[in-house]
Amino acid sequence: MSLMYSQIANQYMKQVSEFEFRTNCPFCPDTKQHLYFNIDLGVYHCFKCGAQGKLYLDDEIPYIPKKQKSELTLINAEPIHIKYLYNRGLTLEDIFLYKPVAYTKYPLYVFSSLSNIHVGRNIENKEPKYIKINDSFTPYGIEVLPKKFDTLVLVEGVFDFIAVTNYAKLPCVALLGKSLPNVYKNYIISLPIKKVIVLLDADASESADKIYKELRLWKQVEIIKPKDDPWNDRFILPELGLHSYNNEEEINGYIAK
Repeated sequence: MSLMYSQIANQYMKQVSEFEFRTNCPFCPDTKQHLYFNIDLGVYHCFKCGAQGKLYLDDEIPYIPKKQKSELTLINAEPIHIKYLYNRGLTLEDIFLYKPVAYTKYPLYVFSSLSNIHVGRNIENKEPKYIKINDSFTPYGIEVLPKKFDTLVLVEGVFDFIAVTNYAKLPCVALLGKSLPNVYKNYIISLPIKKVIVLLDADASESADKIYKELRLWKQVEIIKPKDDPWNDRFILPELGLHSYNNEEEINGYIAK
């Protein structure tokens, strides 16, 4: 179902992030701004009635996108950041997908600007290991999902996302944690896909079981429980039936199961 921006232009709106807003849904008796829309991606979703689809900007947005505070100035990644990614086992292709950037306030974090969610990793492995600059009602990585797909892999972090996307060649999003937030759950349920593969780290077995229970009524769900870190040996993925970097025959055979 399509939505013209002019249908909601005169309503109260709250800006959630640079491109995301929330307001009352025109398709249901909503009074608590359950409708989220993204003016960059051109999509909307109501977390009350489930309405979702394409957003057409036929009217001027009366909001100025949020500017970064001076202490959060976005800059190019420096050599120490690129070196960290390389030492993690990322290839040049991986680093290109990661789109590394940095923030002046956090010089020891390398951030991925691939998604609307800018998530940073501490390059000295100190706590907190991860920092999120902003949040979103959609998971990390939806920007590179293909237009049509039947299977979606859920992983924990950005490096996991790169491994599945670049080497397993499967559509994937990162939860940026071990749980499935309700906004992510509703988004995944709204996708026209048949199968969800839950691939969390070895220490997240209980979390994987919980995600399975939350999604099984709407999707075919499979859990892969690795005995060890599945991204060892430069991201080879035996749990997905992948024993070499680009074995498409094995991947296609796995999806067909």
